[in-house]
Amino acid sequence: MSDLFATPTAQSVFSLLILSILIAIGVWLVARFRGGTDEDREPGSEVLSNFEEMLREGDISPAEFRTIEAVVGEKLNSEAKDS
Repeated sequence: MSDLFATPTAQSVFSLLILSILIAIGVWLVARFRGGTDEDREPGSEVLSNFEEMLREGDISPAEFRTIEAVVGEKLNSEAKDS
């Protein structure tokens, strides 16, 4: 059995097999941790409500709010079209 791994071809195949397994595990781990990020996002309407509150409290200017509203509005429209 030890003679089987003594040849360069067998060592290369074994090394590639180990590398493939490690890459597959890495891809699985990344997908597992990155997959939950969509669930953590707030809906666009809630984000806009937060900015409206910031406007009322004076944290942002009306011009800044209009800019934010335009960007969030575009995203809401694109999400509605995708659904």
